[in-house]
Amino acid sequence: MFHLSRSAASLNAAALGLVLFVAFVAAPQASLAAVAGPVGAVPAAPLPVPIRLAGADRYEQAVLAAQAAFTTSDTVFVASGEKFPDALSAVSVAAQNDAALLLTPAAALLPTVGDEIAALRPSVVVVVGGPASVSDAVLEQLSRRVRQAIVLRIGGADRFAVSRALIADASVGFGTADEIFVANGGGFADALTASPAAAAGARVHPVLLVDGAEPAPSAEETMVITGLGARSAHLVGGLHSIGAALESSLRTGGLGGRRFAGADRFEVGVLVNQQAFGSARVVYLASGLVFPDALSGGALAAHEKAPLYVVPQNCVPQPVLDELVRLAPSTIVVLGGPATLGPGVDALTPCA
Repeated sequence: MFHLSRSAASLNAAALGLVLFVAFVAAPQASLAAVAGPVGAVPAAPLPVPIRLAGADRYEQAVLAAQAAFTTSDTVFVASGEKFPDALSAVSVAAQNDAALLLTPAAALLPTVGDEIAALRPSVVVVVGGPASVSDAVLEQLSRRVRQAIVLRIGGADRFAVSRALIADASVGFGTADEIFVANGGGFADALTASPAAAAGARVHPVLLVDGAEPAPSAEETMVITGLGARSAHLVGGLHSIGAALESSLRTGGLGGRRFAGADRFEVGVLVNQQAFGSARVVYLASGLVFPDALSGGALAAHEKAPLYVVPQNCVPQPVLDELVRLAPSTIVVLGGPATLGPGVDALTPCA
């Protein structure tokens, strides 16, 4: 089986671009009996053997994702790699700005991350989250590392305030949006799969993180939604993620839209992507159990207007396999190293 894995230390942007180009045009094919359909049916085209995009850690993973998508980026978003909410909030906004997303530890900027940001030659660097997420020391290091860029912070009192602030920001946010996606900010999987889907069409739509247990949107959330001129709010996740009371309040307030509610996070991703994608040249597979490698993968998928599916550690749920057959991608990219997603994912092994 063809298997490709590289670390940021051994791949520069040009080499990574060559790897992905070769994968798109020449990746070997593998049959997948598990999704071939009933006996006597016309078999589906064989699926490509997945390739890997794998850094030594979550920060190099984000560097690799940025290198795969960008040679330059006028705006760069920088968010915590230690917590997921701020980076998740940034994915759809980064897609709106056609911008790279890098991750950083809270205390200090890593040299590899600083080097990549400098290589992207941004004119604006947006630090996402308050000082508890990304310290003032990191802002100072960024200012010294990319002297030509304006370095600004978009923060808030909590993850929900950060999400609202990004969406509503006059310089990098959304001026208008007829549709929004609403996801629970308490977990990462639903918002992660929603963000590339929100970027799939001609216009990128914002993904708003909320407290799904609240009975109604807050005054601040209502202000953001009203300011966008949104007519539809799509809820990502079941009733345990976003409660019936919050949905009822949104609908009573005049917002249409649908709910994507599956039996689990894996099925939610399937339902969201079924609505957004009729076909796909590339599909991304990310962990639905741990967030670090998946965060930057969400930004990469959104930039590529490609679907991202979350999967367990060492197998692929049958509904996701069915989606791969439906979409017929030429490339399947596994995000992260074998500690995050094991060889069963490389082999597209159905979950028991």
